[in-house]
Amino acid sequence: MLQGDPVTTGGSGGGQAGARHPVARWRVASALTALIVLLSGIAPTAAQQFVFTRYTQPSGLKNLGIEALVVDRTGDLWVATDGGIYRYDGTSFTQYDKSRGIPADATLSLASSPSGRIFARVDAGLYSGDADHFEPVLTAEGPVLPDHDTVLIAPADNQVLYLKDHQITQIRRTGGSGSLWKAQSLFSAASIAEHPELAAVAGVIRVDGGTLWFGCGLRLCRFDGQKVAVFGVTQGVPEAQYGALLQDRAGNIWARSLDHVAMLLHGADHFQSNDPPHVMLANRVRRMTLSLDPRGHVVTRSSSGLARWDGTAWQEFGTLNGLPDHPITEAIADNDGNFWLAVSGIGLYQWRGYDNLESWTKAQGLDPESVWNIVRDSHHRLILGTDLGCRTLDEKSHLVTACPYPGLPEQETNASAVDPAGGFWMSYQTSQLWRVPPGGTRAQRVTTVPDHFDATEILFDRSGMGWIAAWEYGLAKIDSTTLAVTRMQLPGNPRVDDVVQAADGSIWVGATTGLYRVEGDHFVKISTTVDGQQIGMQTLAAATDGSVWGTRTGEKILHLTPPPQSAADWQDPEALHGSTVYSLRADARGWVWANTGEGLGVYDGHVWRRIESEDGLIWADTEQFALYPDTDGSIWVGTGRGITHIKDPVRWVNMISRPLKLDLTKAQLGTQSLLAGLRPTVKWRDNAALDVSFGSHSFDRSPSTELRYRLLGLSTEWYASRTFDIHIPALAPGHYRLEAMAVDAAHARHSPTVSLNFDVKPPWWNTAAFRGLAALLVAALVAAFWRWQNQRLQQRQRILELEHREREALLERATRDALTHLWNRATILEFLTGEIEQARKNGGPLAVAVIDVDFFKRINDTFGHAGGDEVLKELARRLRATLRQRDSLGRYGGEELLVVMPGLSREDRGNLMDALRANISSTAFLVGEAEVRVTVSIGVAWMQSPTELPDDLIRRADAALYEAKAAGRNRVMCNTGNYDGSSLEGTASRRYLQDFIDRVKREAGKRGVETESK
Repeated sequence: MLQGDPVTTGGSGGGQAGARHPVARWRVASALTALIVLLSGIAPTAAQQFVFTRYTQPSGLKNLGIEALVVDRTGDLWVATDGGIYRYDGTSFTQYDKSRGIPADATLSLASSPSGRIFARVDAGLYSGDADHFEPVLTAEGPVLPDHDTVLIAPADNQVLYLKDHQITQIRRTGGSGSLWKAQSLFSAASIAEHPELAAVAGVIRVDGGTLWFGCGLRLCRFDGQKVAVFGVTQGVPEAQYGALLQDRAGNIWARSLDHVAMLLHGADHFQSNDPPHVMLANRVRRMTLSLDPRGHVVTRSSSGLARWDGTAWQEFGTLNGLPDHPITEAIADNDGNFWLAVSGIGLYQWRGYDNLESWTKAQGLDPESVWNIVRDSHHRLILGTDLGCRTLDEKSHLVTACPYPGLPEQETNASAVDPAGGFWMSYQTSQLWRVPPGGTRAQRVTTVPDHFDATEILFDRSGMGWIAAWEYGLAKIDSTTLAVTRMQLPGNPRVDDVVQAADGSIWVGATTGLYRVEGDHFVKISTTVDGQQIGMQTLAAATDGSVWGTRTGEKILHLTPPPQSAADWQDPEALHGSTVYSLRADARGWVWANTGEGLGVYDGHVWRRIESEDGLIWADTEQFALYPDTDGSIWVGTGRGITHIKDPVRWVNMISRPLKLDLTKAQLGTQSLLAGLRPTVKWRDNAALDVSFGSHSFDRSPSTELRYRLLGLSTEWYASRTFDIHIPALAPGHYRLEAMAVDAAHARHSPTVSLNFDVKPPWWNTAAFRGLAALLVAALVAAFWRWQNQRLQQRQRILELEHREREALLERATRDALTHLWNRATILEFLTGEIEQARKNGGPLAVAVIDVDFFKRINDTFGHAGGDEVLKELARRLRATLRQRDSLGRYGGEELLVVMPGLSREDRGNLMDALRANISSTAFLVGEAEVRVTVSIGVAWMQSPTELPDDLIRRADAALYEAKAAGRNRVMCNTGNYDGSSLEGTASRRYLQDFIDRVKREAGKRGVETESK
């Protein structure tokens, strides 16, 4: 699929009219639109959504008037702004000012030499430097002052080309650092007299072999070191002032003016005009932006955003794609394949998942945005199941349109599938199953299934037989032609959640009681015991190598290797820690994908990784079973806020599989540097702290990347930090070795270990020379004093380490509940207060849940308080395993627990709330030797207004909890209104919602009142 707005450069085009259908009016409209487009020579507007990370003042970039970007040899990104130079090393922005040898003036031009030396044109003149220090470029006449809007080219550390009075000037020096430079015009007066254009030079580039191309007057010029060639109208160059030039990877020359783009193919002698759409620029005219993206495509500014040449056509990106409505003054690709955009006055943008991840949201017509299932129908159309029925993603217009099948309900969908004959199937949360017959267009309800038939997954095997995981109904077989249904009940009639077909053709079923393989008309149970506990299978995946994968929310992932040597390999990947796994699916490569509440997990046959929002995913909370491996190898994933298309998963894995980079940027003990020499020795100071800073040049690392370090000589334990700065109080004399690495758990990678060896020299009174001299004078006194001083230092060392450990222990005891190790009442209330303040600032949703164990007194009476304590501890473990990483769980009092859930919207509550309740009730608790069925009632409330207090929010959650108890316990009730419990509603749990409806019907029947079926 193309990204952006594809726009051809030819004149009027022709096309073949597509077929029309009398009931598909949207097709007629699309055809008319296409005809108008073809007649006008402009392709349809595309509007994929892309993800950007914006860097502004809170990120450390204090000035947003960005004029130029340069990536140096080490991979650091240099940013020229109206307020000086900044360097971004992947960890933080470093500002350069007079303390580093250069004034924080307006900086309009930057250049990097092949060795990585940086040249900058600031208001005070031309400067040269590196990451540590800058110095002015001086001639015998004084500072070098290029034109204000000059171009800088640095072929070597001692050679720079720039513009002075619109003429190309070359400056050189033969001495070392601090020596004077010598400047002279590149062209003689005679050459300028012969070619007057040489006195009006604009943009300049230096291409292979040292040849210069530049805008000269209203033409283009080439200088090969010997002679000047001028290209004008007769050579295909429209008359214009060309201020930006570029050589692409194929050797073609590109030139940009305010209203034209000209291109010279490699080996040709005649330019051709290649104007992008909206070519005319009316603002920030000194910054025309002509550069290469990470894939080698030419990109340039347009009046409506950014245009990219893909080799055959221009593609345009603008506000509909997520770009800001401001001029893009610079674009650059870094060494790792990331794409950076400088947006005038707005900030620095990093394009996440560039040219690989694209998304669709409400802005592209996807309304509602939650996508629960994805499939291609027999016409190869991409059909999306949403909260309000099906939608079609039109891959030509890049817009989401109406469902192509009239008659399908506009209700929340469950699952969808296509049978071998081309029939389209879709199930709904209203317990209905619908089908579009092969070759048909109008949907029909399948009436051979019961009225209450919760089809969570629909599978058609290779023989054409349909298999449906139907929750409480069990497993259903359905003939796709006759629609005859056969009910297959597993032993014990457990809930059936998922069904897959393995590579050998066998059918596997995931149920609350475990994993089953279908053999004929009976089931073979497969052991799923891990850590002494039988695990139910909520979701399954069948890989191409014959292996079967499965898991349940909050548990390890089972990898059952293929026969004949089948073995259970239970995996607990660090990349998925803290992520609730909703579903598993496999693609044609044999990769396994995990939809989670914290991104999209993927196992490539070697390691698990997780795709996050920062990688280009439109939303981190992916939906259960909403994953579709396409025939071209790409992946479609549905989330609560739209759908994302990963065009090339292999390229994404290759990009984020590179080892992280980690460098020491600062290390000092007190004021003494530790970066001089292989093993520096510094003097001991009583209060000199160790301060170390690291830089990571990996711009595509996860935000959750940690710095893990240890200081041998002080402790052998490894410590973790989310910041890349270390501060350790005063060190005693001794030999030390600091070891550190960056760990990106989400992407399953880490940096090589960085080490720093240093010695802290003892004070003069602790040296061997002093001890020998003192022994000659007053041996006994000096010996006693020496022993006392050494004991003092050693004791101080022990105290420092002990204090470090005690601080962590005190913090744990002060904030944790002694029994459950959850946050205690005071701490969870502090978290709630803080999240309320945060919600007031950013306007995001905030939910609070009060969880109470049903009939807990009965458990205490039966098993004693010790048994009740065991239930509370197991309850805490299960809840922690199910909750999202950003949720907070605390013990509110007795058997009541309090959950603070920032960012949980009412639309997303169903999965999480039902998972919390189901994870408690689905498996018995072990109290001594006895198994006890434990259920909980949950009351949930959302923050209604900025003035709401924590007590108000808890009081409304308590009201919902009271209603859950009154309604029969073992359920979730949500309070969306006042303290008195008004506006209460249950979650999307279909099982308990149906129980409630059935109970209302029974009560109405007793009173002789008729009820309407819903």
